[in-house]
Amino acid sequence: MAAGQAVLMSRRLTTSRIGALALALLTGCAAPVAGLWPAAPGRPTHRIVVSVDVWHAMIALPPVAADERTGPTPPGVRFEEWGYAERGWYVEHRQGLGGVLRAMLWPSPGVVEVAWVDRLWADRTPDPPAQTFSFDLGEVGYVRLREHLASTLAGAEPVAVVGPSRFYPARGDYHLFHTCHQYAARALREAGLPMAPALALSRSALVAQLRRASRMSGQPSASRPDLRASGAEDGMRSVVRMNGPLHFILHGLGRLRVAHEALVTAGLAPADGGSVRRGGRAWSRLAADMGDPWFGDGEPRSNIDGRANERDRVQRESTR
Repeated sequence: MAAGQAVLMSRRLTTSRIGALALALLTGCAAPVAGLWPAAPGRPTHRIVVSVDVWHAMIALPPVAADERTGPTPPGVRFEEWGYAERGWYVEHRQGLGGVLRAMLWPSPGVVEVAWVDRLWADRTPDPPAQTFSFDLGEVGYVRLREHLASTLAGAEPVAVVGPSRFYPARGDYHLFHTCHQYAARALREAGLPMAPALALSRSALVAQLRRASRMSGQPSASRPDLRASGAEDGMRSVVRMNGPLHFILHGLGRLRVAHEALVTAGLAPADGGSVRRGGRAWSRLAADMGDPWFGDGEPRSNIDGRANERDRVQRESTR
């Protein structure tokens, strides 16, 4: 028995190492743009901060007095943040599982969010935990970054204004290979950072590249806290964690269990939910296995299994 467990653990570690090596090789192909980044020693720099939460990524820049595309900047703000999102989800609130499938499976209109704020996205996100990565840009890299961000706007009139954020029509459609993560990576690449936008397919993939750039710049990242699971990840968890769009689908399917429990509490569904209950529990287990605490209702797998098993035991005893 001990020998079998040792073999299984060895296989899991080998799979995890292969996945980590593959990611390192792929992201390692991206090098800084010579003459743009890092900034030349002793020259003026502009600090930018990239915030990444469970779902979203935003780039914060020092605010300017006015911009020809976005208009005057509100007085007294500390940051000007840029991000990208699917219009139907963020602006029109067409969400749920249908919204997930629409956003991921075929191109749909996107929006560029520009926010003038006193706190970074990582400190005000509704979907914590989050991380921040700070980078100092030289003048040329900073100007290139601003010009690129402005070029992603399809019009100067916002389609929506929500609090400090203005949502502008985007030039590029939102789809599986063009999300907020690729948007941020492409913008940072324009500033000269060693980013591979095509490989930023998920939060984890973007963060891996940002960590590498942080090590090269000597600017450590700040966690609120880090989302990485402790210990070695097995092959399945590595695959799931790298597939950002799958996170959306797992979250929607995992909520089947929560929805069924709410209906039972309201007396609108039988306690034995059959395949719905079992399916929702299975998705919640997989979500918890991913190591991201926001999934699986923030519970480790042991809690999910234990609570579900206790509920099943009570139901069996009540029918005797």
